[in-house]
Amino acid sequence: MGDWTWAVVGPLEGRDQEFGVLPVPISDNPDDFGNTQVAYSEPKLFAIDNSGSTPEQQAAAKAFIEWLVTSQEGQDAIIGKMGLALPYKDLKAKGTNVISDAVSKYVDQGKVINIGVINYLPQDYWAKTGASMQKYLAGKIDRKGLADEVQAYWESNAGK
Repeated sequence: MGDWTWAVVGPLEGRDQEFGVLPVPISDNPDDFGNTQVAYSEPKLFAIDNSGSTPEQQAAAKAFIEWLVTSQEGQDAIIGKMGLALPYKDLKAKGTNVISDAVSKYVDQGKVINIGVINYLPQDYWAKTGASMQKYLAGKIDRKGLADEVQAYWESNAGK
């Protein structure tokens, strides 16, 4: 679950009033990295085109991105209106998304695992590898079958 779930959960009538985020331990040792951190990825990625844009357009894009993440108005838009978390300390804006606020506390403490790499994976990886996991959980394939299917998926995408 991510902070984006608040758009669905927040408006529900009769819902619980307390929400938060907890780390999911990945080992039995509480001192291991990952046991006190939450998974986190940036809400959006921005890029400035250096081949199809003029230097003026590039400068304007850079100024816009800088304004968006550093100004009160920009942060209000991302945090307050969009309900997303930003991966920075000392933010000026406060949101109404309690899930985002909970994630922000982990960001402030440096207790996050950056999973932003998912933004670079093939679009169908979740559906394809997830379907294999579902087959495994339903007993349709064994552990080796799961590993084989996941391996075959990634091999079919190698170099793309």
